[in-house]
Amino acid sequence: MQQSPTLQALAVLHASTQMEGWDFSVLRGRIHESEPTWDFRADCLAAMRSGKRIVDLGTGGGERLIELLSTLGPQAEGNEIIATEGWAPNVPVARANLAPWGIRVDEYDPESDPRSPFTDASVDCVMSSHEAIDFADTARILTENGVLLTQQVDGFNAPELHDWFEVDFAYPNVTLDSYVSHCEAAGLTVTCAQEWAGPTTFADVEALVTYLALVPWEVPDFDVYTHGERLLELSQRGEVTITQKRFRLYAHK
Repeated sequence: MQQSPTLQALAVLHASTQMEGWDFSVLRGRIHESEPTWDFRADCLAAMRSGKRIVDLGTGGGERLIELLSTLGPQAEGNEIIATEGWAPNVPVARANLAPWGIRVDEYDPESDPRSPFTDASVDCVMSSHEAIDFADTARILTENGVLLTQQVDGFNAPELHDWFEVDFAYPNVTLDSYVSHCEAAGLTVTCAQEWAGPTTFADVEALVTYLALVPWEVPDFDVYTHGERLLELSQRGEVTITQKRFRLYAHK
């Protein structure tokens, strides 16, 4: 019989785990995520092939953007691509990762900055993967027929975590209906709006605690000892499954 982890061991694991960029490799082989029914990556690649000035909002450590550029290869030549990142610890990581690609990284947080560092009608394509969006500002910077492509974590993501650890949803305003409303109010035309939900399974409670350390906003104020009874209960299950919720919204000016 597998021995349950001690709370002390889980606390050490949680304290020693830290996100750098947007790197979940520490969970490789210990987490199984189902994927949305659409292919956001393919849609971004198509937009990048037809756009000339492209902005990647909330690039993290630049990992996703580098993957896109690697796929495009010579097709990316001639495009001006700029990245932004709003979480201060990630800015130097993104700059170091994207410097070899000749990509500038601007520090910009849509939730706190009223205006992005781009001039009016100067951007052909705005991509946002799990980054907040100021739709009025996006409409300002897009060229005529410029496009916005965003995939978001729904504000009611992973309801099991909120039930287990008795925490309110931090972003109840992040829903597809809300985003569509704000997008249209900004004068953009919505071309695609779609929701999805699917399971994510962790191999054990240690993998779950690692995940909560990597994405601390998912369960604010999570503490191993405060939630110890629940963690020990979950450890008896073996695998632990939560429900991930995503939506995508595409629009043009």
